[in-house]
Amino acid sequence: MNIRLEPLIRYFVIVGLTIVFVLYIYKKSIYEPRILEEKHRFTIGEIIKIEHAAEGGRHAKYQYHVKGKFYLNSIALDGTLNTQPIVGQHYFVKYYLLDPTIADLILSDLVSDSLLNAPIEGWEVIPVYGPITTPERIPSHGADN
Repeated sequence: MNIRLEPLIRYFVIVGLTIVFVLYIYKKSIYEPRILEEKHRFTIGEIIKIEHAAEGGRHAKYQYHVKGKFYLNSIALDGTLNTQPIVGQHYFVKYYLLDPTIADLILSDLVSDSLLNAPIEGWEVIPVYGPITTPERIPSHGADN
């Protein structure tokens, strides 16, 4: 029996890549949000860069620290936000207690400058503090804000 291997290998590569893609989508859209709701803490993140993605969207890169270690992450920016984040602004970050690389930047409120030092273990709930004024937007003079 003479079996041609090229079509069979191509088939397994396509099936394998499809499985990897489906698992990635599951991890990002179902698994990570679910575990983030189960065991999470809050810390403070800072916008360090605004990037224009190849697909036409924008992403904000942010950094935050948990237990003395810095983490980098990014979030897609869409047109539904009332204000767009600016480099240097601070927001709350919700992170998974057992793996701080799994995190969400909460863009609904800026963090007051009087609250920039989060506890080393983070907060169990977002701390309550007085209202702050959103800073005026500074016109952009380049690709990064």
